[in-house]
Amino acid sequence: MAEIRDWKLDETNLGRAGQIPYEVAVLPIGATEAHNLHLPYGTDTIEVEAIAQRACERAWGEGAEVLLLPTQPVSINENTLGFPWTLSLKPTTILSILRDVCSSLEAHRLLKLLVLNGHGGNELKPFLRELHRETKVQMVLVNWWEVDPEGHATIFDSPGEHGDEMETS
Repeated sequence: MAEIRDWKLDETNLGRAGQIPYEVAVLPIGATEAHNLHLPYGTDTIEVEAIAQRACERAWGEGAEVLLLPTQPVSINENTLGFPWTLSLKPTTILSILRDVCSSLEAHRLLKLLVLNGHGGNELKPFLRELHRETKVQMVLVNWWEVDPEGHATIFDSPGEHGDEMETS
């Protein structure tokens, strides 16, 4: 059996997790949609989950009590439903999911949540603002592709957007 990673909720267990005073939860949000003809439908989910895992593993290694929550694989894709097999949740559904996750975290006294967004079609900032008055959970939103945009020029000739060089590589 592989080593249990206590920072990853999917892999840890009650016996171990119940002893850890987690301080920050990380919720990756991906998407299920067509990404041109060459990338899988789960591209946004695969990317955001990989980024979240690397970040949480590194933070854990440096002593942070971080808890990686399961990735939300379906999000807002109303404008691309014309492509076969795109899955979409209504914006109000995403708000409800965030509300319920915050409620669960609050019940467990975990009052910091980093929402790691992996899909450009998710406009999540207004949701976090709305939830601010409803929960004690402090929320931070990070759109991973917006981190270090100047660095993109040193890596990519033409980063592009959906299904382009940055996502393909």
